[in-house]
Amino acid sequence: MVISSILIVITAVDAELMVIPRELTITGTVIALLGAALMPTELMGEAIWWRGLLKAGFGLALGWCGLWAIVLLGKVMFGSRKFEFTEEVEWMLKEPVEDDEELCYVINGESIGWSDIFFRKTDKLVMNEVGVIRVDGVERKVQEVVIHDNHVIVDGERLDIENLKSLDGTVKKAVIPREAMGMGDVDLLGMLGACMGAVALLPVIFIACIFSLLLALVAQVGLGKHMPFGPSIIFGAVVWVLCGPQLVDLYLKMMGL
Repeated sequence: MVISSILIVITAVDAELMVIPRELTITGTVIALLGAALMPTELMGEAIWWRGLLKAGFGLALGWCGLWAIVLLGKVMFGSRKFEFTEEVEWMLKEPVEDDEELCYVINGESIGWSDIFFRKTDKLVMNEVGVIRVDGVERKVQEVVIHDNHVIVDGERLDIENLKSLDGTVKKAVIPREAMGMGDVDLLGMLGACMGAVALLPVIFIACIFSLLLALVAQVGLGKHMPFGPSIIFGAVVWVLCGPQLVDLYLKMMGL
């Protein structure tokens, strides 16, 4: 019941804000490990407490490390988005208007939130073939502009974003960083591995991917658009808990085994 309550909160938060609070996944993981030690037979099918704890720990490690490897692979394959234009287009940093808004990078009319660009400390937005740049309304000719989370490098000169009144200009080429998946999903799968054991992880991810594809089709989400993956992982876990053995038997029959 406690784990279910945590998963309900994670589903709501991730669906609304596309973030999974680490406090929730850490709490759920600790509870799962304690449960595996206190009730090894009921939860992990083991008679001895340390075997149940070991089984839960292995599920935690496999779930976390496995999905983390996918995150790294996704960063290599889909870790950047390139903009290239035949003519110079306008870009700017747009200040938030409402309290729940964030700083945005706007290029050729498309607005991209700060949290969608800067996920790691090493992330940077690079603009080449810059026409002009206007710093607080003062126009300058530059070759390259590199934007970090809290500062901008203009031809080697550092400008702190919090001290700027405005920053805009024109550009032909820009490369922005992006993530294939957030670390919150990694923590979530690790927590579920501790809850259900390593055997459940592959089916859960498979079901989650199918469910996400169906959601994307129904919601008409285009390629490269963000959507929360946490609710799909939780859906996969619920399906596994309710009818996991039946799904395994169906798969084995389909494969003629």
